Amino acid sequence: MKLIEQKKYSVFLILLITFAVYANTLQNEFTNWDDGPLIVENLKIRSLDLENIKMIFDYKAGGTYQPVRVFSYAIDYHFWGLNPIGYHIHNILLHGLAAVLLYLALLNIIPQIRGMESLDNKSIQYTALFTALFFAVHPVNVEAVTWLSGRKYVLLSFFSFLSLYLFVKNSIAEKHSIWLSLSSLLTAVLAVFSSPFGIVLPVLFFLYDYCRDVSNNPFVVLKKRLINYLPYLVFFMLAVPKLWTVLVIGSSKEHYQGNAVYTLWCMFKVIFDYLRNLIFPVWLSTRYTDYVALNMIDYKIIISLAGLIILSGWIIWQMKKARKNLLFCAGWVFIFWLPVSNIIPISIKMADRYIYIASVGFFLWIVFIVFNHVNANKRNIVNICIVSLLIVCAGLSIQRNRTWKNSITLWEDSLKKDPFNVLALTNLGGAYFNRGKYKDAIRYYFSAALLKPDHFAVHNNLGAAYMKDGQLEKAVKEYLKDIEINPKWAQPHEMLANIYKKLGKNGKAMFLYEKVVQLSGGDPEKYYNLANFCAAEGKYEKAVVNFEKALEIKPDYPEAYYDMGRVFHNINRLDKAEEYYLKALDLKNDYPEPYNSLGNVMLAKGAYDKAEEYYNKALEIRPEYPEVYYNMGNGYVLKNDLDTALEYFRKALHLNPGYSASRQMINKIEQVLNDRSSGKE
Repeated sequence: MKLIEQKKYSVFLILLITFAVYANTLQNEFTNWDDGPLIVENLKIRSLDLENIKMIFDYKAGGTYQPVRVFSYAIDYHFWGLNPIGYHIHNILLHGLAAVLLYLALLNIIPQIRGMESLDNKSIQYTALFTALFFAVHPVNVEAVTWLSGRKYVLLSFFSFLSLYLFVKNSIAEKHSIWLSLSSLLTAVLAVFSSPFGIVLPVLFFLYDYCRDVSNNPFVVLKKRLINYLPYLVFFMLAVPKLWTVLVIGSSKEHYQGNAVYTLWCMFKVIFDYLRNLIFPVWLSTRYTDYVALNMIDYKIIISLAGLIILSGWIIWQMKKARKNLLFCAGWVFIFWLPVSNIIPISIKMADRYIYIASVGFFLWIVFIVFNHVNANKRNIVNICIVSLLIVCAGLSIQRNRTWKNSITLWEDSLKKDPFNVLALTNLGGAYFNRGKYKDAIRYYFSAALLKPDHFAVHNNLGAAYMKDGQLEKAVKEYLKDIEINPKWAQPHEMLANIYKKLGKNGKAMFLYEKVVQLSGGDPEKYYNLANFCAAEGKYEKAVVNFEKALEIKPDYPEAYYDMGRVFHNINRLDKAEEYYLKALDLKNDYPEPYNSLGNVMLAKGAYDKAEEYYNKALEIRPEYPEVYYNMGNGYVLKNDLDTALEYFRKALHLNPGYSASRQMINKIEQVLNDRSSGKE
């Protein structure tokens, strides 16, 4: 144990243990719980050029403003692309460094907190180290570290603990350092830009100052140290309006039945479960059941309420004895839990990640109590017991990491804890759907629809699975239910239109495509889809009208120009077709289809050399393009060069063995050539 009494070895030990516990997450995949929109499909993380970085940090109210998180993903993408290993390494590194910073901060904090100052140097060292290690390896923190979309929590802990460490160092320095002050402020800003929950940092700093001061009057302490908080207060006063907008837009929830008291009863139950998970972390889940409590007649509520009353009384009694150690630990928990306590209602009442940083207060209190009541003779025994407990926690965390291996293991675990969890059923169905296992997807989507029949999304999911599985009539029923529940949602109308199109019910399909346009609020893609359907139905004038609407909204739409050219081509308006094909190429010069179609226009005009020029340009972009070879074959037929034509038709057939038109032309030409060689012509 002498090694860990030295700071540098303790730092190494914390990092080593953290990486050892989370090493098996390097095998984990991205999951379908937010990793798609935040990482895999997020175009904002695809570049580290200056313009993109400016865009990342440009504030736009719209649910979240966490630019540091997005920037961290951009760094990962730069080095790793979409390989999840790099993202996991980043999370583990941030978590390990956060644990180290927590340890270093506590080494300076513990001797100053009234009621903790009685600890000797070894006890301070062990208390700081073991608190940091519990933070590093406790299974309740697995979600924040292993879930790649939870990056904001490890970023928040890293910058918060660094800001705290710098603030404390500056507070105990003989001479106030402007550099430490600015560094602490900068890292606090980065914490807030990682997660709006960082807004509570100034409150934590005041708690630290209050708990080390002899005065029990908070106003006296505030007046004495106000100068230290001013930089933080100025920034946070400027940031609060924007962060408040983010929090309100991001939550978009109301208290149950509009009554905040019902939410309060629910949160007392949540407090009980959080404490249970910290002491016995064997009921952990990705998605806990949302509690509903209309009164306080529940053992969890009663126990939590009684516990809080006892805790408050204990803190008051301690303060009368000039001790504030319990206040500091309990205050730490409640300060970091406050943003997710549903004072402002949010969509989720309980999640392991919500007590990721708050758990430090609990760990510190437990470890402090142990070392405060153990004499030096029994310290080794206590150390062995704590190490044993850490080993158990580490083992549970390693096991919990496996739950996050992929989307299927993640949601299967949730369903083991709560078989009626609609989110877990839906996401597990989605995991199977993305793997092409549509019958398995149907099974879970169907269960979700039974549990929540009045939710439009479950019917939309089930309809999509039926459609992919070829059960079109069942898909129709689900989409009709979806539309009945939410008649203003465009997507089920569009999916239903696609099904009717497959079933040959083109009248119904046309009606729905037109409805999609009405519901989509000027989406050019919907006009484009309607135009293509009209063209396929031979309603060329209507197709042109809708192509023009699409181009009016989105002038830089090469596909719309190309398909509009095809409409004019179909009605033999070759000059107009040529005009639109060229417009498509002006916008997208690596677009092979317009070159092929221009070749066909030139062929129809008898400009064979110009046609071949366009065909060759198409082949430069897409060398394996059977339709171009077929069209070039037709050109040589028109020029009566059957040997060359045969060569091109054979190339087309080689690239696409199912190309029946090429096969027919080959047979005809071979017959003609055979007839010629036998003298029949």
